[in-house]
Amino acid sequence: MTAGKVHEERSLDANGVLVVCETRGGQVVPASAALVAHYRNCDPLSRTTDAVSAMVFGPADNPGSILGQFGAGTVYSCPSDPNSCLPESVAQAVAVLVRGINVPVVAFAGSSWAADLAPRVAVELHAPLVSNCTGIQRGSTAGMSVVQSIQGGRLYQHALLSNRRFAVICWDPEALSRYRPEPDRSAELVQVHPISAPKSDRVKLLRVIEEDPEAVSLGEAETVIAFGRGMDPEDLPQLDELKSLLRGAMAGTRPMVDSGLLPFERQIGQTGTTVSPRLLVAWGISGANEFTIGMEEAQTIVAINKDPQARIFRFSDLGLVGNGKDVLAQLLRLLAQDDQDASHVKEKRS
Repeated sequence: MTAGKVHEERSLDANGVLVVCETRGGQVVPASAALVAHYRNCDPLSRTTDAVSAMVFGPADNPGSILGQFGAGTVYSCPSDPNSCLPESVAQAVAVLVRGINVPVVAFAGSSWAADLAPRVAVELHAPLVSNCTGIQRGSTAGMSVVQSIQGGRLYQHALLSNRRFAVICWDPEALSRYRPEPDRSAELVQVHPISAPKSDRVKLLRVIEEDPEAVSLGEAETVIAFGRGMDPEDLPQLDELKSLLRGAMAGTRPMVDSGLLPFERQIGQTGTTVSPRLLVAWGISGANEFTIGMEEAQTIVAINKDPQARIFRFSDLGLVGNGKDVLAQLLRLLAQDDQDASHVKEKRS
């Protein structure tokens, strides 16, 4: 992989981090963008220009612009065919780039994708790996101290990484600070290409199976449909239909969990989960602080409430005032019509 000249070796207290970004459907997932912003704004050794770089595999929509807005100085884009996006091939490509630009820290935002890839990268680089990271302390002569969440988040421990050449860190997405993109920022986009074939052809990609949105944790969901006391429980089947049409994950407020309509892991808010999806639809939610603290960093928020003074509208990009049942019925009709129109166009092209 070509990535510029090789610099002198740097230890872990040196400047620089490479965030390996996950994509879905041609889009960088919010957790990866949040990790770029976290390093750019929170790590004292990564605040200088070009200290934070990012790497993206496969087709992605304007990665230089998107990740530049979150603070990346350089974005390395590796457009690849599906078979070269297998974890083994990706790990090799990351390792080649890391050695080429000699960045000391490789970072991932925790997910099932990262859990598979990060250990492979650590093996390729002969580097230590820390998972479930919630914070770092850098600059010590002894190395880097990483705060690690263990026992399902009930305990924390410090892991000391000695001053070796590289380290791989996989972050807990819920520990990341939330930042809105800065439109006037941009990153240098560098195209990189693999220079070696995979070590083995024993594994081949046959097909991609789309994930079930309900099986995805709320922290990873691209679209979240959340409901509160203003939603009539009798309308939940229609809300579930909307969730399926939007390929979203269902969530709600604490009263909805307490009433047994949702499991605890689907609760958003101060005592639940913090989310930052591309789209959050808040249905019948008043907008109490205990709820909004867990969703205010969503990229686009649509709120539906019959009370025009509801606090939730302070956070929404689009607010609809009206009866939830009527709005839901109309929205389902419009989505169904869009599906019919799309099918008709596809048939004509065939």
